[in-house]
Order: sequence, then C-alpha cells, then structure tokens
Amino acid sequence: MVVEIFEDLFGSTVDPLDKKTKDIRRFTFSNSDTKASVQVITWGATITSLKVADNKGNISDIVCGFDDIKGYQKENNPYFGATIGRICNRVANGRFTLEGKEINVSKNWNNKHELHGGFIGFDKVVWDIVQVDKKGGSVTLSHINPDGHEGYPGELKATVIFKMNKSGSFQVTFLATTNKTTAVNLTNHSYFNLAGHDTGSSKLYEHLIKINADKITITDEDSIPTGGFMDVENTPFDLRQIDNLGPGETYTHDVAFTFGVCED
Repeated sequence: MVVEIFEDLFGSTVDPLDKKTKDIRRFTFSNSDTKASVQVITWGATITSLKVADNKGNISDIVCGFDDIKGYQKENNPYFGATIGRICNRVANGRFTLEGKEINVSKNWNNKHELHGGFIGFDKVVWDIVQVDKKGGSVTLSHINPDGHEGYPGELKATVIFKMNKSGSFQVTFLATTNKTTAVNLTNHSYFNLAGHDTGSSKLYEHLIKINADKITITDEDSIPTGGFMDVENTPFDLRQIDNLGPGETYTHDVAFTFGVCED
C-alpha cells in the first residue's frame, strides 16, 4: 500500500488580509491499494474532493466542492470543505465575555450575529504551506490571524495537518496557539453525499443514519442555542436506531474520515 502526494496549481487570487496576489496550491493524496484520493487547496485549507469506492466498487467523489477558485469565492458558497475559524457556528449577538471583559466581534449574519469567523474567516484566506511530508503522507498548512481581526483578541496561529494513512483513512488535525487569552473553535465544513455528489440531493434519502443521543439542544429562530434540551422520543430527531432516511438502496463506503483537535 502506497500513499502518494501530488502538488499542482489550482489558481491565483488576492488574499483579502495582505492584499497580495497569491497562487492557490492543490495537494492530491492517493492510496494505490484502496484507490481512495483526497484533494486539498491552500485557499481556506479546503477539502475539494474525496473519492472512494462504494459497496459495488464504483469510485465517486462524496464531498461537495467547486472546480475553480471562483466557485469558492461566490457569496452563496456554503463554506464547502473549508477550515472554519476563529469560531465555527454562531456567536450570539456578536459578543461574549472573556476574563470578565465583553468582547465584541463582527456581525456578518443578518447584521445580528457572527457566523463562521466573520466577514473574512479562516475559509477566505490563503494558508501557508509549512510542510509536505510525502513519506508520511501528510501536508501541514498554517494561518496567522492578527490581533483584533474580526474583533478577536490576540494573534493566533492556526495549523491544520491533513494526512492519509496506508489503511485508507484520512485524518484532519487542528492546532492553535495564541499570545493572548482568546476564543477559538475550529472545524472542517465538508458536505457529504455518500452516493457521490453528482447523483443529486435525492440520493441523500437513501443514506443510513444513526445518532446515539436521547436529547437535542433547543435553538431559536436564528439557530442560537437557548441552553435548553428536548427529548427526541416521538420526534423526527429520534435517530437512536439505524434507519434509512428514505426508501431505496443504501450506500456504504470502506473509508474512515477522522478529525482531531489539539490545544497548546
């Protein structure tokens, strides 16, 4: 089993932070045994493609993405495959308390809340290439976010390590360091369709799903958690037993996709 990494040019763009034109590099990870492959670009430390074989041996791309940098820069791009920061999800009313002090961050969601890091989150910058370890099957990218950007205190260095193992699994590890106490919550924002993204939304209802949870968080009309919980029993949210989302054939893939977070 051999893991290979191939690097090429995905395009170029102006980085919104330093206003410099930069090349967007693309890394293709491939496993000769499992036939799995993953593509990652330095724009937003974004996963653009994840191809694996289904239970019939057919290889499909199971994550949504775009073919060029212009697609990722569209206003209606729902953060396909990107690394999200400083804080993923919403910051209610664009403020929070840190060490007894109120921190006000940008409000890019309905001019009321912050969503996924603000107007220029980690998904909208060109990440630096730290290391390409072809022998170890990994690529390390980093982004230095300046003190005060989008309202967050402290200069923060975020690092993402993408790695494909010889077994065929693909791992994403996040690390962050800062020179001031701050808030950080990183994630990857891939959208999956295990039937292959080119099959369309109808195939999503042929997926099997199980979520081992007897309660869900209650959210308001802006998807902000209220702090309360709701029992899932006798509701559409009861997914404690594996079930098909809809009628039809199911799809399975022999691939592992794991995320890790390391705080330093």
